[in-house]
Amino acid sequence: MPLNNIQILVVDDDRNTREMLAEVLSMYGAQVQTAGSAAEGQHKLKSWQPDVIVSDLGMPEVDGFDFIRRLRAAPVSQGSATPAIAVSGYARPEDQLRALTAGFQRFLPKPLDLQKLVTSIVTILQHPS
Repeated sequence: MPLNNIQILVVDDDRNTREMLAEVLSMYGAQVQTAGSAAEGQHKLKSWQPDVIVSDLGMPEVDGFDFIRRLRAAPVSQGSATPAIAVSGYARPEDQLRALTAGFQRFLPKPLDLQKLVTSIVTILQHPS
């Protein structure tokens, strides 16, 4: 399985999307935890270190851009070096550039191509930068 034993944190305010991603990534062998908000994601990262983060950009209160900026400013022990993939319905080139500039390593537009997500996770782990 391509994601065998890879630990992934999925951060998305939409419950259906979050649950679907967790189910699909688990089918590929990943160990997945989810968070319904940036604050919940940050809280989980204080005690658990995933290999990869997959985060939505368009969330209320603290969006994905601020989530990743805060993460990158945190200590390494709280996940600041964890590779991250942004997913968003906002798929304009400037949205992608903004996500990458904020601290994500990859950007994937919604609706997600799940095979592309799996490939991106494998690639980001092999080549984080």
